[in-house]
Amino acid sequence: MKIVIDMQSCQSGSKLGGIGRYSIDLVEHILLQQHSHEILVLLNNQLPARINEIRSYFKDLLPQINIICFDSLPNTAEVSCTNIAYTRVAECIREKFIADLKPDVLLICSLVEGYGDDVLTSIGHFSAPYITCVILYDLIPLMYSDVYLKEKKISDHYYNKLQYYDKSDILFAISNYSRLEGSAHLKVKPEQIINISSAISSFFRKKEISPVERQNIYSSYGIQNDFLLYTASFDIRKNHGNLIKAFSFVDSKLRESLQLVFVGNGNDDIYSNLFDIAISHGLSKQNIIFTGCVDDDTLLCLYNLCILFIFPSLSEGFGLPILEAMACGAPVIASNTTCIPDVVGYEDALFDPRSPHDIAFTIEKFLTDKRLYNDLKQHCHDRVNEFSWEKSAQVALTAIEDTFLNNNGNNKLQAVSRKHLMDKISHYLLYGDINDQELVNILACIGANERIVECYFKSLAVSKYIYQEKIGLVSTWNTRCGIASYSENIMRDYFGQFMVFAPIVDNLLSVDSANVVRCWTLDTSEDFKLLNDNIDNFGISTLFLQYNYGFADPCILAKFIDNLKAKGLLIFIQLHSTIDPPQDILPRKLSDMAESLGRCDKIFAMTNSDVQRLQRIGIFNVSLFPLGHSQIVSKEIHFQKKDNEIVLATYGFALPNKGILELIESVSGISVSNKKIKLLLVNAEYPVPESQHLIRTAKKLALETNFADNTLFITDYLADEESLGYLMQADMIIYPYQRSSESSSAAVRLGLLSKAPVIVTPLSVFDDVKDLVYFLPGTTVNSLREGITRLISELILSCNGFERTKQYGRRMRWILAREYSRLIQYFHFNMLISRVMSEGYFSNVIFKASDHRIQSEIGIKEGGVLRSNCQDGLLLYGPHINLYPGLYKLTVKGSGNTPLFSNNFKEIRLSYNCGQNSLQYEMLDGCTSKDSLTLQFVIKNKACNFEITIFVSHSASVFISELSFSSRKFFP
Repeated sequence: MKIVIDMQSCQSGSKLGGIGRYSIDLVEHILLQQHSHEILVLLNNQLPARINEIRSYFKDLLPQINIICFDSLPNTAEVSCTNIAYTRVAECIREKFIADLKPDVLLICSLVEGYGDDVLTSIGHFSAPYITCVILYDLIPLMYSDVYLKEKKISDHYYNKLQYYDKSDILFAISNYSRLEGSAHLKVKPEQIINISSAISSFFRKKEISPVERQNIYSSYGIQNDFLLYTASFDIRKNHGNLIKAFSFVDSKLRESLQLVFVGNGNDDIYSNLFDIAISHGLSKQNIIFTGCVDDDTLLCLYNLCILFIFPSLSEGFGLPILEAMACGAPVIASNTTCIPDVVGYEDALFDPRSPHDIAFTIEKFLTDKRLYNDLKQHCHDRVNEFSWEKSAQVALTAIEDTFLNNNGNNKLQAVSRKHLMDKISHYLLYGDINDQELVNILACIGANERIVECYFKSLAVSKYIYQEKIGLVSTWNTRCGIASYSENIMRDYFGQFMVFAPIVDNLLSVDSANVVRCWTLDTSEDFKLLNDNIDNFGISTLFLQYNYGFADPCILAKFIDNLKAKGLLIFIQLHSTIDPPQDILPRKLSDMAESLGRCDKIFAMTNSDVQRLQRIGIFNVSLFPLGHSQIVSKEIHFQKKDNEIVLATYGFALPNKGILELIESVSGISVSNKKIKLLLVNAEYPVPESQHLIRTAKKLALETNFADNTLFITDYLADEESLGYLMQADMIIYPYQRSSESSSAAVRLGLLSKAPVIVTPLSVFDDVKDLVYFLPGTTVNSLREGITRLISELILSCNGFERTKQYGRRMRWILAREYSRLIQYFHFNMLISRVMSEGYFSNVIFKASDHRIQSEIGIKEGGVLRSNCQDGLLLYGPHINLYPGLYKLTVKGSGNTPLFSNNFKEIRLSYNCGQNSLQYEMLDGCTSKDSLTLQFVIKNKACNFEITIFVSHSASVFISELSFSSRKFFP
């Protein structure tokens, strides 16, 4: 399994308290005990102070690459955050980052974080593709809500965290009391809450304190006598005041030889209040000592030097200082509340923490009776040994493994896509007032996290092969075509090299660059032989194909795809339309190549409607890849606009379906008092006869409707910067499309980059921007005239600009999220993951014989190995994993009573699909010795539930220690 452990609790304010100590110690012992599991530690880059310290602590237990810092948003702490939506977006980004690491399990060391620090610990913004475990310390704020949750902001924060608890798969309680508390008050099943108990670091121990060291400690803090010790934070439930009162009630003769020492990070106001309690009860300041926060070495000395450790807390999840003091040889007395009796384990040492007299009585009882005192010391010595981090870590790992096994490990393989993240962010953008700087932070954070995940996968042994990918792009490149423009825009920000395979055409926009090869023909029945040959010649390993119905017959393209997949290429296809054209005009259907599209590594669709249409014909390997836009700075153009003019513009290629004639006719009939309508047609001529004819007809119509003087035709093909310069002059931009089978419009995106309202006809091609545009009532001339007249009144002539400002704000957020540079990162990430998937998840994976996935009918597991038992039968079977196409080596290690390890076995079989399919293998002579054997075999198609079975006879005396799998690309 891959287990990600969120250790932000070791970076936050919790790092100095019990939670920080607990997190470090538990994780350390999980690392010491795990066998075949891969462990990643997750940290937050917004809290850099302790990152190097944590890295150093685990340097001998964990590769540094396995300690990963995710990129988080600044200023998310809820105590000072004025926009909670911003914090929720940050939580979504963290959850997406974790999902991208592809863990089987997430363990959160502390969930109730993020109020005073920029810590993010959420669960359930997405349907998690992994098991989520959380350490449950206590529910004290809930139990004492009148004390801890009086402020609304604190209350909101805490109750939100309780909802996250409810969404976890496993809660690891640190005591039986915490387990019962969780069962009673959280919405989780009792069997989901497991008591893993607690322990302490081996640092806390009995230590001989030299006279010099003792004197230094005493003089540093003003200690003059034997002392009683209490170490805790200065939380109200820690009950310092009652302990001071109790000390004043101790017999005066006994008290004269004692001092009461408090260790903890207080402040002057706290100390002053507690001194006031002491003085009002007849004590002097010399009787009470506050050391403040001390380092671990000093704390160790204080534990060893005190004559009695007192723990009067009203409520605890566990109470680690009790065990720390016991481990240092100190006798301990403590409260009789919550979990504390279970930790102390000695009824006579308990008192009522609400009764200062009972506390005083217990102090006197043990300090005036030497036998009782020594009995208590001996009990504490024995009791502390009943707690160990080894036990806690083992219980936690076993619970994780059992849960994973019961879930079959494979029932949560769905990814959290970038679409899921953007949908969540859009939700919070809608309901939260996120400003532009926060939006920039969000988008930068998403991009940074994707690069971090890439770096993690690059660190795997498989990375050197992944990053030798040779990319081929099939597109109408460098022509007057929207898809050509789209392709160039999206690849402009790709950081690697790539080849372009373009059609053989005339009238290129410019001279092709060196990476462009023209090797196929548009809309013919050719079999793409020349394209296929070039893909082979250039050693292309990943093909990114831009497709529309007019490019090629689906049946021919299907054969082309099947041929490339048989060669092992990764294939990604972007569909620019999923609505089949009228069959009498162009008899082509996507369903004709549905099976082949299903074999591709990913199909990218423009809109949700596209995704649904593809699913209806059985294509499910689909991701949303919306039409994007470039970062364009408009070019200054010379355009004279008069004060009394309203400029209406349209943009796109001059083609019959674009509604240009209908727009001219409708606008020519609009009359606005004191205003003159001017029409700006930025419609480039497309290199087909229909376009030339349309432009001539449009100019004639302008003359016939007496609107020629008010109409400016721009039919040259302009750069986007110049086109945007014209659109920036418009008061309104109109897309009067009459029909379209395309999934999305690139032209409308340029309009959205302007500051003008964008008006469209009610066609599905605009569905993906429906929240950013205004719709006309229909496509007819009358509908256009009616809608444009109304919108001129509402959006241009009206003094109330609120609706327009609101729409523009939504547009700017949408634009930032759909820059081409971010979309190409998404493509690259998909390519990276697909290559890892196609090669298998591992370069070298070891299964120890003790692993639960290695099973036996006649063998005995002991000492980490699997031993034969003088019986005929099945010694080993497992590990039931998925293998991907390739050449494999499987090494079995162990020992036996024959010179060659392989001679110990009666039969070895390899199979998959639950034993239904057998595999042939070759035993490699050069890799067989007295303690190992190696099998080589080939997987042609994905093999589910791969299994090796090893049979022995009763005469065999053999043990197996591990199985090791290696895939072809990792051989020398």
